[in-house]
Amino acid sequence: MAGALLGLGCGTHQSSAQPRTLAEQVSKRDEPRLRAEAQFARAHDPRLVDRLEGSWVTIGDSRAYLTLPMGVSAPMPGVVVIHTARGLNRDIQLWTDRLAGEGYAVIAVDLYRGRSAEAREEALALRDDANKRPEENKAIIRSAYDLLASDPRVRATRRALVGWSYGAGWATFMAAGQLADVNAVVAHYGVADLVPEKMAKIQSPHLLICGDRYPLHEAAFFRA
Repeated sequence: MAGALLGLGCGTHQSSAQPRTLAEQVSKRDEPRLRAEAQFARAHDPRLVDRLEGSWVTIGDSRAYLTLPMGVSAPMPGVVVIHTARGLNRDIQLWTDRLAGEGYAVIAVDLYRGRSAEAREEALALRDDANKRPEENKAIIRSAYDLLASDPRVRATRRALVGWSYGAGWATFMAAGQLADVNAVVAHYGVADLVPEKMAKIQSPHLLICGDRYPLHEAAFFRA
């Protein structure tokens, strides 16, 4: 309404309100897009929406963060979430809660033995340390995946893997013959460095979300 009224201002004064420099013209032209992008970002920020609260559970010798949807009874679809190189921090917990708000039972694994990082250098050090124990990491992800099927509150018959960067590589790798009956994989800006014959083992739908300038090689966690 306000925009429509402003557009009906007196014609004799319209020219003075027009941008006079090229920079002002570009800024004026981009205003609608920037407003739309800001609204989109607010709508998709898990910190700004009502959400569920998960709880910590034990799987084998590791911890995991489990969130169950409200008002949904078993069986329900399940999702295993795998964290970035920064670890199972609050951001990953928030996204786990938000996915549960969509009706999924969601469990976020911890491949860092309870540690997380803020600085990039520390995160890469934790990632490299975790890469020295691939069998342990596979067992953790497999235990979380199995829990979604065996827990009487969930009894998931359809299960997916979701990961970001480092976790996206693990999600891709685990879908390539490490887990049975994976129904879907969503890998955000990260892939596993798999040879073609192992990539061919991925039978589930696989969505890779990645910017066209993102250096995929940095997301590869190890050559499987």
